[in-house]
Amino acid sequence: MQDSIELTKGAYEKLIESLVQVEEEKENLLNEFFPQDIKERNEVLQIMEKYITQVNQFAKKIKVVESGTNELPFVLIGSEVGLQDLDYNEETKLRIVLPLQSMDGDDASCLSPIGLSLLLKKVGDEVSVKTPGGILNYRVNSVSLPFF
Repeated sequence: MQDSIELTKGAYEKLIESLVQVEEEKENLLNEFFPQDIKERNEVLQIMEKYITQVNQFAKKIKVVESGTNELPFVLIGSEVGLQDLDYNEETKLRIVLPLQSMDGDDASCLSPIGLSLLLKKVGDEVSVKTPGGILNYRVNSVSLPFF
């Protein structure tokens, strides 16, 4: 990873706000979405703990700037991810959000199969997502914090 990443003040504040929210809501989210399935709950807990650790380390390398592209080195909650569907050669964008946040058609919960598969992935990484409809294959083309 680069020595420093440039983000606008608004993007930086949104990143920190999201990180704090994940840390504070981690247990509640696990209890609400994985109350019975101990194996899946433990897997998601490990992903969330890894996420918190990596984002904390990442936040220490951020340089706040007046303006910029707000490009990120990996997928974070709140980020907009440009994806290439490798099966249909189509491009799409998704915003990764916390569950229970207001969502629109271009949003995916970080606890959904695609959200979990994308968290912490870097530009160029390929992921296979197991869904009820089958396996979907994507490549991460871009990651940014939008609207700042």
